[in-house]
Amino acid sequence: LNHSDLDFQPMKDQVDRFFSIQATDAERRAFALQWQADYVYCPDTCPVDADVIQQLRQASLTRLVADAGRGALFAVVKP
Repeated sequence: LNHSDLDFQPMKDQVDRFFSIQATDAERRAFALQWQADYVYCPDTCPVDADVIQQLRQASLTRLVADAGRGALFAVVKP
């Protein structure tokens, strides 16, 4: 999250929302497209909530590339 031209807290809040169980597919898509994300990484060492991983598995926004343990890597499906 070290983007020198951005304030840390607003970006952290957006990232936290993206990985929140309450985030909608539309919110996640808007965030990924705004930041031109190609991948969503969910590390095994700092696991994302299992329900969020399941949401990402089912979302039209993402396609599972790899998973191991509690981690997963998703490609962002561009419109």
